Amino acid sequence: MLDAKKNFLLQISCVDIDHNRRLEALKTAEKLRRQELATKVNEFDEELSDFVGQRKLRKTGGTEELERRRAEKNIEVMKEMLKSVEEAEQARRAKIAQRKAAKTSKK
Repeated sequence: MLDAKKNFLLQISCVDIDHNRRLEALKTAEKLRRQELATKVNEFDEELSDFVGQRKLRKTGGTEELERRRAEKNIEVMKEMLKSVEEAEQARRAKIAQRKAAKTSKK
């Protein structure tokens, strides 16, 4: 077993690597990859361009419309919160008035 390991490591160290040839092969592969990507038709891009070209997009108003709706919703929420606070304050005042009335009627 140990002999096989030494033999394997010896074979690895004796391998003569031509770095220039490897670099050229990588450059060639990269060039082919770019050419392949340039000629390849992306199905999603094609479908998207057809969809947009046929004007199937709804006009939603963009980000301005979204911000306007969000602001309106925030205003409504604030109004509801204020209304709840006012109702609670009125209930508290009514309770205080009842207590005062009860105290004055006992005297």
